Amino acid sequence: MAFTPPKILIGAPTADVKNYCVEDWVRNVKNIIYPTKLDIFLADNSTNAENVKYLRSLGIDAERVRFDKKKSIISRLTKGHNLVRQKALDGNYDFLLHLETDIFPPPEVLLNLLAHRKQVVSVSYDILDLHEREPVVIDVVEEHDGEPVGGIIRGKYKTTTYDGTLQEAFLNGIGCMLIHKSVLKEVPFRYHPNKSGFCDSWFSEDLRSKSIPVYIDTSMYAEHRNKDWRKFGTKFVSRVYPETHGEN
Repeated sequence: MAFTPPKILIGAPTADVKNYCVEDWVRNVKNIIYPTKLDIFLADNSTNAENVKYLRSLGIDAERVRFDKKKSIISRLTKGHNLVRQKALDGNYDFLLHLETDIFPPPEVLLNLLAHRKQVVSVSYDILDLHEREPVVIDVVEEHDGEPVGGIIRGKYKTTTYDGTLQEAFLNGIGCMLIHKSVLKEVPFRYHPNKSGFCDSWFSEDLRSKSIPVYIDTSMYAEHRNKDWRKFGTKFVSRVYPETHGEN
């Protein structure tokens, strides 16, 4: 019997604020090496209802996320993550490669990640933190105090050693993460309305609670063409961290 490669969906939430690199992203995704067709799906969180048409004009499947404009940005993002998750489940995909539209992995990313035969395995990338770029992956070096990690932690945790091996991590951003359907069925994306932390943090927290490890392939590193969201000031911060600024 001939080998049938796993059916894979590549997807993530996006918005028009990432249009500066989305066309390059689509080209990069289409250059990913894989023996069969890779489907792409984007959940559009733009306030501009027309942006989904632009995404579809690039030859990919896209759907606009319906949301209440009074809700926080983090709630919109979470709804987008779960729209992508549901698309993968409804389509009976074996894996979701959750790939943010400003993250550019190498062409061999899927072949390398699949070879590890893990439920959750990812590639690290850096993030622009004010004026510096730092990796988002964090190793376990001590027991956490029960709260999920939000953003980059300095001092308390050490970052992964990039020695080309597969390593288990305490947390990694979901920007370039291969997730098996068994995990998607069991763990939805979420956020906490009264605590800080993006879906990345809470997803890792929920995986740990179910004893599902997160692995990092340190032989690869993805380029992250993100911009510093803090340039938008406290208005953005207040929507991301409603516990300190109020939900608006």
